[in-house]
Amino acid sequence: MSFRGHTSQASDDIFRSMKRYLVLSQISKWFLANKLIPNIEKASLVKSAPTKSSLYPLNLPYTGWILVELNNIKFLGPQLDSQCTWKMHINYLLNKLSVICFIVRRLVHILNIETLKAVYFAHFHSLIKFGIIIWGNSTTIHKVFVVQNHILRTVLGTGLNVFL
Repeated sequence: MSFRGHTSQASDDIFRSMKRYLVLSQISKWFLANKLIPNIEKASLVKSAPTKSSLYPLNLPYTGWILVELNNIKFLGPQLDSQCTWKMHINYLLNKLSVICFIVRRLVHILNIETLKAVYFAHFHSLIKFGIIIWGNSTTIHKVFVVQNHILRTVLGTGLNVFL
């Protein structure tokens, strides 16, 4: 029911429900056409929105299961969040990179520079490079570069006054 341009909550809910049903039926048809069976037990939803404007959670019924909305998920490595900020992924990455920095600081007195470079490329650089085309435009990527400069100075044995 509409009154001066405003719709009632019930008609909004019905419209959203119909839209969800249409989307899910299209997804189901696509899976069937491509002879794929989704693993509903592991499936979840992340609603992408630029701000925290979610009025209520999105829970979708699908073949007897309810797909629950989450704030973030790990998908093939990178962690996706609902605001597309990549902060969760960067924090996860920084934790892993900090551990590698600690290990390299311990190894710098034992290994030669060629072996340290191999350790850097195998353990540090590979983590940064994986998926950077997706998360590389994050506003918090500078934190990763700070840690990268720190480990490079450690490997190369340079001081803080050398810019890399």
